[in-house]
Amino acid sequence: MILNHIKNDVFTEEESEEIKAYKNFKPTELPDDIKQYLNKFNCQSTADIRKLLDEKQSWEEYYDREKHFDLDWIKHSVYTLKSLKRTIEDVNNHVRQLMGRRFDYLIREINPKSTGSLEFGASEVDKNYKLNGNKMIKKRETKLPKALKDMLDLLVKENKGDYSHLCTVGVVNSGLHMKVIIADRLKGYITRIADGKALQIPIDTTSFGEKVLPILVQVYYLKVLFKDTFESVKKGDNKLTDDCNWLDYCLDKATTIITCATSTSTETPRK
Repeated sequence: MILNHIKNDVFTEEESEEIKAYKNFKPTELPDDIKQYLNKFNCQSTADIRKLLDEKQSWEEYYDREKHFDLDWIKHSVYTLKSLKRTIEDVNNHVRQLMGRRFDYLIREINPKSTGSLEFGASEVDKNYKLNGNKMIKKRETKLPKALKDMLDLLVKENKGDYSHLCTVGVVNSGLHMKVIIADRLKGYITRIADGKALQIPIDTTSFGEKVLPILVQVYYLKVLFKDTFESVKKGDNKLTDDCNWLDYCLDKATTIITCATSTSTETPRK
């Protein structure tokens, strides 16, 4: 999207680089145990992958969900990907598929139906490869970013206007390809939309490590972003204080100014 702004003389290249670099939302480096275990699957054959999956890891002896969940997730993900039957048809174009207006999935908190649920991300999925087709470009550059901005606005409101550690994330899946879109707030009401590197699941195992491991890294980073955003929004929900004076104002609400509006439409007569 920044390329379009450069093309249309909205930003210079220097300004676009400054926008991209300003408070970049890249998570911290991968933990060493995650990197080391991921790199074990930097393989080029199904036999090597199967051999590693069959090896019992030390953390499996005394599994602790809090400590070892991510390692277990890596092993399960590799096993699932190895078991998939991928064919060349997954990357070829087929008959055009209609894509609905609703998102294929939403990432949101779980609340009773009687209460609102905050949303943190969404995804658009097309089983056939059209990542750079007109329809997918429209989804990637208009529909999904607008939805992410709306989600972010609500999160900022919920967080009492503090946007310093908030972002929303979109994922575009097309065939075996994926791309991530991140929305965050730079200053005031300025929202930045940034897209990540295009990634692809290979159709054979010769490039398994080279192409699959970056996808797992991307998904891990997404989990970190969701977790950090969720905790930033929710940290104020359970604030404890020894000052009891807040009870004097707990029933106060912000003043709402109701402005009467008279329609100027000529389609229906005024009453």
